[in-house]
Amino acid sequence: MDSAITRRKTRQVTIGHVTVGSDGPIVVQAMTNTDTADATATALQVESLALAGAELVRITVNSHDAAAQVAHIRDLLDRRNINVPFWWVTFISTVIACWRRIPNAPRHWASTASTPATSAKASSATSSSAA
Repeated sequence: MDSAITRRKTRQVTIGHVTVGSDGPIVVQAMTNTDTADATATALQVESLALAGAELVRITVNSHDAAAQVAHIRDLLDRRNINVPFWWVTFISTVIACWRRIPNAPRHWASTASTPATSAKASSATSSSAA
């Protein structure tokens, strides 16, 4: 019995220090279940998931208040030396309008359904490689 898994060739992307896709290693991913507008609770859950072995964490951004907290969440994680990349997953119809109202928000993020927030300082460079 052959137990080898045939993997489909896909485009590889790098999110922070994690490569996803094609021949890259399988990546352990998780998703928070906090209200992302609560930056502290979300950052603590991302930290907990990272310490449990998650290599990539997704958060949901479904409101203006949640979108406004994305950079703050990354800052909280950076201060605690938690360098796990996280993706924010949006409900496009809600968030695009909200994100555009946030001062200094990278404009190209408003047109993507899923955007990495790997570092508050380098997020725009990282997200363009994953789009």
